[in-house]
Amino acid sequence: VQSLRDAAIAGGLTPILREDLDSAKAIAKAVRGQLSAFGLSLGGQSEGVLLWTEEVNGVAVWCKARVDHWDGTGTIIDFKTTSDARPSKCERSMIDFGADIQSASNLEGIARTFPDLAGRVRFVNVFIETEPPYLVTPLEQNGSMLALGRAKWKRGKSLWAKCIKENSWPGYVTRVTSVGAPHWALANEMIESPHDESLTAFI
Repeated sequence: VQSLRDAAIAGGLTPILREDLDSAKAIAKAVRGQLSAFGLSLGGQSEGVLLWTEEVNGVAVWCKARVDHWDGTGTIIDFKTTSDARPSKCERSMIDFGADIQSASNLEGIARTFPDLAGRVRFVNVFIETEPPYLVTPLEQNGSMLALGRAKWKRGKSLWAKCIKENSWPGYVTRVTSVGAPHWALANEMIESPHDESLTAFI
């Protein structure tokens, strides 16, 4: 088995176990059917990379966007797997994994590469549960989320340009920083230890 794996890799292929392949096929079939019901199609290009440069504060900044799937005209689809695809759960995680910044970079990349499509492309996050029946939740970012992403994307490019210009790459903090326990963690521990009053002062 190991020799077959090595031969596949040497031939530019990606080896996969039979049970993993069967699972991937089942997920793909379920996802395609659900996407079709939502009016979304996988006809187009997957895992495309867009590269461009722009001048930011007098500095030439290279920008890159990796697009999960683009139908070639009006819709970018970005896929995320999850254990819980309920909209409320998905919404809470979107900021954590940078969905807002990703939409900004993807949409700008398309606009820079295909100017005639500027402002005419939508960005849809598709969350896919990893257990049968592989439920799918497509979420399209509205005006406030798109604006937040554009602001972060613009700030990120400005910071990058500043670092290049000054050849200075600062970290997150400049001194030892204290951190406290979050309220939810304190509350949970008080539930587990109802007779311990040492935490009450921090709630």
